[in-house]
Amino acid sequence: MSALNIRFYQVAGMASLLVLSGCSAPASKPEGADNVRAKLIHLQIDSQLTQSAPLEFNNAEQALLSAEQPRKDEVLGRHLVMVADRKVDIAEARAKSRLLVLERKQLSQQCNEAKLAARDREVNMARSDAMQSKADTEKLRMEADAERNRSQEFQQQLGILNAKATNRGMIMTLGDLSFATGKAQLQPNVLTDLDKLVVFLNKYADRSIVIEGNTDSVGSKALNLKLSQHRASAVREYLVGKGINSGRLTVVANGESNPLDTNESKLGRQHNRRVDIVISNTEMSRPAAILNGLTINSVEFPADILKENKE
Repeated sequence: MSALNIRFYQVAGMASLLVLSGCSAPASKPEGADNVRAKLIHLQIDSQLTQSAPLEFNNAEQALLSAEQPRKDEVLGRHLVMVADRKVDIAEARAKSRLLVLERKQLSQQCNEAKLAARDREVNMARSDAMQSKADTEKLRMEADAERNRSQEFQQQLGILNAKATNRGMIMTLGDLSFATGKAQLQPNVLTDLDKLVVFLNKYADRSIVIEGNTDSVGSKALNLKLSQHRASAVREYLVGKGINSGRLTVVANGESNPLDTNESKLGRQHNRRVDIVISNTEMSRPAAILNGLTINSVEFPADILKENKE
């Protein structure tokens, strides 16, 4: 074959290749790349996710940019899209896992803080209870000390009055020398003792007293009853004159019915001629019937004596 023919065939072959290449399809973005891009954008909206796995999201972005390039090789394009999609999933999983770890750590920290706060509250409550208990104990101790001091002072006051403890309470006794024989007028020597009683009653306003007149058995029962009443009333009137409320004072006329000693001897009769002052809290020391401030104990007054008392 001549050289001219060979050249012709070469030119014809090249022309055929150009025609064939002009008729083939142009390169395009691989299928599925847009879906992967949409998924990545949706995840990137949540800044917590991207900040939790920045390296993984950057790898996913680079892989997707490569997969989005138009390629004639469809198999390679689909492979790159699949790789990019897998890296997007990995970035999402890593980010969510790290967020869960962080959330668990925060919850654990909050739980520990709550436990510490509860423990602090318990400690503070226990400390407060202890302080309150100590304060209550101290208050009780102070009250006990004050009550003991009041009791000691009360006993001292009773000692000043020369009062004696009996089965009926504390009794201050005014002997027969407090009155002239057969009389109910108070002798000057007894006024000092009665003034001490006034001081006592002013200091202890919750105390009341029963003033009991007593005589020996010399003379009639009626006259002795009258004399005991007059003597007890004289004491009452003196106290009232010193400002003591009459409601705190009760007069009891015993006459000769309540002897301390025998009436068969002079000394015994002297002991029986007396006025007893029974110191109580709020109640009278013995049951009795009260008539115009006069209490008559177990003995009936004659009509003329009652008439005289009312006058």
